[in-house]
Amino acid sequence: MGKKAVVVLPLVVALCAMGAATWRQRRVERRVIQLAGEAEGATRQQVPVGDSPQQGPRDAKVTVVEFADFHCGYCVRAASVRRRLLARYAGRLRWVFKSFAGRPDAARAAMAAHAGGGFWAYAEGLFDAPRLGPRTFQRLVGQAGLDGHRFNELVASEEIAERVEEDRALGVQLGVKGTPTYFINGRRIEGYFPFPYLDVIVRQELVFASSATARRSSAPGRH
Repeated sequence: MGKKAVVVLPLVVALCAMGAATWRQRRVERRVIQLAGEAEGATRQQVPVGDSPQQGPRDAKVTVVEFADFHCGYCVRAASVRRRLLARYAGRLRWVFKSFAGRPDAARAAMAAHAGGGFWAYAEGLFDAPRLGPRTFQRLVGQAGLDGHRFNELVASEEIAERVEEDRALGVQLGVKGTPTYFINGRRIEGYFPFPYLDVIVRQELVFASSATARRSSAPGRH
């Protein structure tokens, strides 16, 4: 094999790999449009955030409100998708958690942790735990740096029970039927989406939000 062939072969391999990656990305984008439509013209719903647990800046261009259940296997898988998206779009993405629990025990524990200032550390522990139950709920108290006595009071309180019920009632009002369900800048996306798929939707929304800002700034009467 000549020197020219030695140089050309890796280049050909690299170009083929790039072409395959581009083809896969376009296939994902087409599938996302089939499943979830596009940002332009999407139906959007107003979702009150209130003081629900949040990650990311409040002025982020894209806000994801997720209705989830700690007992839901798809929500467990979706937790890793959330982490990757927040890392990729740091500063541009906000994530809000709402409970839509079939069994309220884990949701009450998580909201008690939220009241104690340790929601996300506690929630990550719930998503990562192989089994959920009273022992797990107590074990995670220390890991999240919470006060155990205060946590137990909150878990048993009407305040926390009502908070969990309010989230579920809001979900029902918005048409949530299962978990996970996302409202991405108000655009409802139902079901579990692997990272490449939800990544496309977030990018759609970032582009749409930027173009909407540009249209507003160029409207007559604005300088």
